[in-house]
Amino acid sequence: MGATLRVEKVVRNLTFMVTLIMFPSTGFTAEYILSVSLEQDVARVGVPFPLIIRFYWDTCCIRAPRFSEIQLLGADVTGPNTPEQYEEEIDGEMFGVYQLQFTITPSQEGMLVIPAITMTGEIVEPSRVFSVSPDEVLPTMEAESEQLTIQVVQ
Repeated sequence: MGATLRVEKVVRNLTFMVTLIMFPSTGFTAEYILSVSLEQDVARVGVPFPLIIRFYWDTCCIRAPRFSEIQLLGADVTGPNTPEQYEEEIDGEMFGVYQLQFTITPSQEGMLVIPAITMTGEIVEPSRVFSVSPDEVLPTMEAESEQLTIQVVQ
């Protein structure tokens, strides 16, 4: 596999860790962004709210994406829903997006900590998308989000 470089990028006023994977032999570079977001700042005990995970990629395909399990103290987690895949333009650049949504239902007051989410997968260079065999061993990648917290009130 090539060299991996992590850089910080600001997209829509949110900061994400971006992973750049470079393949020196081919000159190929791929950019990935893992976003984990809440749609609100405060939650209520017993009232469900969404946790949305979006994985953005620019030119490369990811085979067999896997996300770490989400277990929370003080809340029930259901999901994920059926993953969605679509394209989105960010700062003039097109990205493929793989999106999952979980539902979190807090069971007690206080600060609810959502640990960092890890996503792993196998990297397929664009020129090989249709020629990779299912049993071929490919380079892997990993992206990790930041930990999130949300205040839970009655």
